Amino acid sequence: MVAFKSNSLVVLFFLFFTVIAPAIRAHIAKFDDYWKQREAEARVAALEAYHPIPEDVNNHFNLLVEDPGFMSANTLEADTGNYVYPKVMLFGASDGNSKDAIMQITVAFNHFGNGLIQRMPRCRWGFFHVVNNVYRNWNMYAIGGSARPTIISQGNRYTAPPSNPIHDAKQVTKKDYATESEWKKWTWRSEGDQMRNGAYFVQSGNASKRRPYSRLDMIKAKPGHYAPILTLSAGALTCRRRRPC
Repeated sequence: MVAFKSNSLVVLFFLFFTVIAPAIRAHIAKFDDYWKQREAEARVAALEAYHPIPEDVNNHFNLLVEDPGFMSANTLEADTGNYVYPKVMLFGASDGNSKDAIMQITVAFNHFGNGLIQRMPRCRWGFFHVVNNVYRNWNMYAIGGSARPTIISQGNRYTAPPSNPIHDAKQVTKKDYATESEWKKWTWRSEGDQMRNGAYFVQSGNASKRRPYSRLDMIKAKPGHYAPILTLSAGALTCRRRRPC
Protein backbone atom coordinates (compact mmCIF):
# COMPACT_ATOMS: atom_id res chain seq x y z
CA MET A 1 0.00 0.00 0.00
CA VAL A 2 2.86 2.31 0.86
CA ALA A 3 4.56 1.51 -2.42
CA PHE A 4 1.33 2.32 -4.32
CA LYS A 5 1.07 5.74 -2.63
CA SER A 6 4.71 6.46 -3.36
CA ASN A 7 4.25 5.56 -7.03
CA SER A 8 1.15 7.77 -7.20
CA LEU A 9 3.06 10.73 -5.81
CA VAL A 10 5.85 10.16 -8.31
CA VAL A 11 3.33 10.14 -11.15
CA LEU A 12 1.68 13.36 -9.87
CA PHE A 13 5.01 15.15 -9.58
CA PHE A 14 5.93 13.97 -13.08
CA LEU A 15 2.64 15.26 -14.52
CA PHE A 16 3.03 18.58 -12.71
CA PHE A 17 6.53 19.31 -13.96
CA THR A 18 5.99 18.00 -17.48
CA VAL A 19 2.44 19.18 -18.26
CA ILE A 20 0.88 21.52 -15.69
CA ALA A 21 3.87 23.76 -14.85
CA PRO A 22 4.70 24.59 -18.52
CA ALA A 23 1.02 25.38 -19.12
CA ILE A 24 0.95 27.76 -16.15
CA ARG A 25 4.14 29.46 -17.34
CA ALA A 26 2.63 29.82 -20.80
CA HIS A 27 -0.49 31.49 -19.40
CA ILE A 28 1.59 33.85 -17.28
CA ALA A 29 3.73 34.76 -20.27
CA LYS A 30 0.59 35.41 -22.31
CA PHE A 31 -0.78 37.56 -19.49
CA ASP A 32 2.47 39.56 -19.32
CA ASP A 33 2.42 40.07 -23.10
CA TYR A 34 -1.13 41.39 -22.87
CA TRP A 35 -0.22 44.03 -20.29
CA LYS A 36 2.95 44.96 -22.14
CA GLN A 37 0.78 45.59 -25.20
CA ARG A 38 -1.63 47.68 -23.10
CA GLU A 39 1.30 49.69 -21.74
CA ALA A 40 2.59 50.37 -25.25
CA GLU A 41 -0.88 51.45 -26.41
CA ALA A 42 -1.27 53.74 -23.40
CA ARG A 43 2.13 55.31 -24.06
CA VAL A 44 1.24 55.99 -27.69
CA ALA A 45 -2.13 57.48 -26.68
CA ALA A 46 -0.48 59.71 -24.07
CA LEU A 47 2.06 61.02 -26.59
CA GLU A 48 -0.70 61.68 -29.13
CA ALA A 49 -2.77 63.53 -26.54
CA TYR A 50 0.12 65.69 -25.35
CA HIS A 51 0.01 69.29 -26.47
CA PRO A 52 2.92 71.66 -25.77
CA ILE A 53 0.60 74.71 -25.46
CA PRO A 54 -1.85 74.24 -22.56
CA GLU A 55 -3.84 77.32 -23.58
CA ASP A 56 -4.80 75.68 -26.88
CA VAL A 57 -6.09 72.63 -25.01
CA ASN A 58 -8.25 74.85 -22.81
CA ASN A 59 -9.56 76.79 -25.80
CA HIS A 60 -10.55 73.58 -27.55
CA PHE A 61 -12.29 72.38 -24.40
CA ASN A 62 -14.17 75.65 -24.02
CA LEU A 63 -15.62 75.37 -27.52
CA LEU A 64 -17.20 72.05 -26.51
CA VAL A 65 -18.82 73.36 -23.33
CA GLU A 66 -22.41 74.36 -23.95
CA ASP A 67 -22.81 76.35 -20.74
CA PRO A 68 -20.74 79.51 -21.20
CA GLY A 69 -20.74 80.01 -17.45
CA PHE A 70 -18.92 76.75 -16.80
CA MET A 71 -15.66 78.10 -18.10
CA SER A 72 -15.50 81.29 -20.09
CA ALA A 73 -13.99 81.15 -23.55
CA ASN A 74 -13.02 84.79 -23.12
CA THR A 75 -9.49 85.28 -21.87
CA LEU A 76 -7.49 87.98 -20.19
CA GLU A 77 -3.83 88.57 -20.88
CA ALA A 78 -1.71 88.74 -17.75
CA ASP A 79 1.45 90.81 -17.36
CA THR A 80 3.53 87.71 -18.09
CA GLY A 81 2.01 87.34 -21.56
CA ASN A 82 0.21 84.15 -20.59
CA TYR A 83 -3.53 83.81 -20.97
CA VAL A 84 -5.65 83.31 -17.87
CA TYR A 85 -9.34 82.57 -17.53
CA PRO A 86 -11.34 85.14 -15.58
CA LYS A 87 -13.87 82.53 -14.40
CA VAL A 88 -11.89 79.74 -12.82
CA MET A 89 -13.86 76.78 -11.38
CA LEU A 90 -17.54 75.88 -11.23
CA PHE A 91 -18.56 72.73 -9.34
CA GLY A 92 -22.07 71.37 -9.65
CA ALA A 93 -24.24 70.95 -12.73
CA SER A 94 -27.07 73.25 -11.69
CA ASP A 95 -28.95 74.55 -8.69
CA GLY A 96 -31.71 72.07 -9.48
CA ASN A 97 -29.47 69.00 -9.52
CA SER A 98 -29.58 67.91 -5.87
CA LYS A 99 -27.67 64.70 -6.69
CA ASP A 100 -24.51 66.82 -6.54
CA ALA A 101 -24.95 67.01 -2.78
CA ILE A 102 -22.72 63.90 -2.55
CA MET A 103 -19.73 65.83 -3.89
CA GLN A 104 -16.66 66.24 -1.70
CA ILE A 105 -14.07 68.52 -3.27
CA THR A 106 -10.74 69.82 -2.00
CA VAL A 107 -9.18 72.95 -3.52
CA ALA A 108 -5.62 73.14 -2.24
CA PHE A 109 -2.20 74.70 -2.88
CA ASN A 110 -3.26 77.00 -5.74
CA HIS A 111 -2.10 80.54 -6.50
CA PHE A 112 -5.00 82.61 -7.82
CA GLY A 113 -3.27 85.75 -9.08
CA ASN A 114 -4.04 89.03 -10.80
CA GLY A 115 -6.55 89.09 -13.65
CA LEU A 116 -9.00 86.53 -12.27
CA ILE A 117 -12.55 87.74 -11.73
CA GLN A 118 -14.50 85.11 -9.79
CA ARG A 119 -15.24 81.40 -9.11
CA MET A 120 -12.18 80.27 -7.19
CA PRO A 121 -14.30 78.19 -6.84
CA ARG A 122 -18.05 78.66 -7.25
CA CYS A 123 -19.92 75.82 -5.54
CA ARG A 124 -23.32 74.21 -5.88
CA TRP A 125 -24.43 71.63 -3.33
CA GLY A 126 -21.72 69.37 -1.88
CA PHE A 127 -18.89 69.82 0.62
CA PHE A 128 -15.86 71.97 -0.26
CA HIS A 129 -12.60 72.19 1.63
CA VAL A 130 -10.60 75.23 0.46
CA VAL A 131 -7.19 74.96 2.04
CA ASN A 132 -3.80 76.74 1.88
CA ASN A 133 -4.37 78.72 -1.31
CA VAL A 134 -3.16 82.22 -2.16
CA TYR A 135 -5.69 84.73 -3.54
CA ARG A 136 -4.58 88.09 -4.93
CA ASN A 137 -6.62 90.95 -6.35
CA TRP A 138 -9.75 89.22 -7.60
CA ASN A 139 -12.15 91.44 -9.54
CA MET A 140 -15.57 90.47 -8.14
CA TYR A 141 -15.20 87.77 -5.48
CA ALA A 142 -13.01 84.77 -4.66
CA ILE A 143 -15.41 82.07 -3.41
CA GLY A 144 -19.09 81.88 -4.31
CA GLY A 145 -21.93 79.45 -4.18
CA SER A 146 -25.61 78.63 -4.39
CA ALA A 147 -27.88 75.69 -3.51
CA ARG A 148 -26.60 75.56 0.10
CA PRO A 149 -23.09 74.14 -0.27
CA THR A 150 -20.85 73.63 2.76
CA ILE A 151 -17.58 75.53 2.42
CA ILE A 152 -14.72 75.30 4.91
CA SER A 153 -11.91 77.78 4.23
CA GLN A 154 -8.74 77.01 6.15
CA GLY A 155 -5.27 78.50 6.06
CA ASN A 156 -5.72 80.61 2.93
CA ARG A 157 -4.20 84.00 2.28
CA TYR A 158 -6.69 86.51 0.89
CA THR A 159 -5.33 89.81 -0.42
CA ALA A 160 -8.24 91.98 -1.53
CA PRO A 161 -8.02 94.25 -4.60
CA PRO A 162 -7.62 98.02 -4.22
CA SER A 163 -10.68 99.97 -3.11
CA ASN A 164 -13.17 100.72 -5.87
CA PRO A 165 -15.96 103.30 -5.33
CA ILE A 166 -18.18 101.58 -7.91
CA HIS A 167 -17.84 97.98 -6.75
CA ASP A 168 -16.70 96.79 -3.31
CA ALA A 169 -14.72 93.63 -3.99
CA LYS A 170 -13.11 93.35 -0.57
CA GLN A 171 -15.52 90.57 0.37
CA VAL A 172 -14.10 87.12 -0.29
CA THR A 173 -17.49 85.43 -0.53
CA LYS A 174 -20.62 85.72 -2.66
CA LYS A 175 -23.84 83.83 -1.92
CA ASP A 176 -26.14 83.65 -4.93
CA TYR A 177 -29.87 83.11 -5.48
CA ALA A 178 -30.85 83.09 -1.81
CA THR A 179 -32.21 85.55 0.69
CA GLU A 180 -30.19 86.39 3.77
CA SER A 181 -32.49 84.27 5.91
CA GLU A 182 -31.69 81.31 3.64
CA TRP A 183 -27.91 81.65 3.22
CA LYS A 184 -27.42 82.26 6.93
CA LYS A 185 -28.20 78.54 7.33
CA TRP A 186 -25.43 77.52 4.92
CA THR A 187 -22.20 76.45 6.64
CA TRP A 188 -19.44 78.72 5.34
CA ARG A 189 -16.57 78.98 7.81
CA SER A 190 -13.19 80.69 7.78
CA GLU A 191 -10.53 79.16 10.05
CA GLY A 192 -6.92 80.26 10.23
CA ASP A 193 -7.17 82.38 7.08
CA GLN A 194 -4.99 85.46 6.66
CA MET A 195 -6.89 88.56 5.52
CA ARG A 196 -4.98 91.39 3.87
CA ASN A 197 -5.81 94.79 2.39
CA GLY A 198 -9.28 94.80 3.91
CA ALA A 199 -10.38 91.36 2.76
CA TYR A 200 -13.19 89.81 4.78
CA PHE A 201 -15.06 86.49 4.77
CA VAL A 202 -18.79 86.52 5.56
CA GLN A 203 -19.34 83.43 7.69
CA SER A 204 -22.65 81.68 8.18
CA GLY A 205 -24.19 78.48 9.46
CA ASN A 206 -23.01 76.15 12.16
CA ALA A 207 -19.83 77.29 13.90
CA SER A 208 -19.19 73.82 15.29
CA LYS A 209 -15.94 72.11 14.35
CA ARG A 210 -17.87 68.91 13.66
CA ARG A 211 -17.88 68.16 9.95
CA PRO A 212 -19.81 65.72 7.76
CA TYR A 213 -16.44 64.12 6.98
CA SER A 214 -13.71 62.94 9.32
CA ARG A 215 -10.26 64.50 9.64
CA LEU A 216 -8.89 61.62 7.57
CA ASP A 217 -10.91 62.91 4.61
CA MET A 218 -9.52 66.44 4.87
CA ILE A 219 -6.06 67.90 4.37
CA LYS A 220 -4.60 69.22 7.61
CA ALA A 221 -4.30 72.97 7.10
CA LYS A 222 -1.34 75.12 7.99
CA PRO A 223 -1.97 78.72 9.13
CA GLY A 224 -2.63 81.26 6.38
CA HIS A 225 0.82 82.87 6.50
CA TYR A 226 2.29 79.56 5.27
CA ALA A 227 0.20 79.63 2.07
CA PRO A 228 2.74 81.58 -0.07
CA ILE A 229 5.42 79.01 0.79
CA LEU A 230 3.12 76.05 0.13
CA THR A 231 2.15 77.43 -3.30
CA LEU A 232 5.63 78.32 -4.55
CA SER A 233 5.52 75.50 -7.11
CA ALA A 234 1.91 76.12 -8.19
CA GLY A 235 1.28 76.59 -11.89
CA ALA A 236 1.49 74.81 -15.21
CA LEU A 237 4.18 72.17 -15.72
CA THR A 238 6.92 72.96 -18.22
CA CYS A 239 6.80 69.62 -20.02
CA ARG A 240 8.34 68.59 -23.32
CA ARG A 241 7.50 65.60 -25.45
CA ARG A 242 9.44 62.43 -24.63
CA ARG A 243 11.06 64.09 -21.60
CA PRO A 244 10.10 63.85 -17.93
CA CYS A 245 8.33 66.92 -16.58
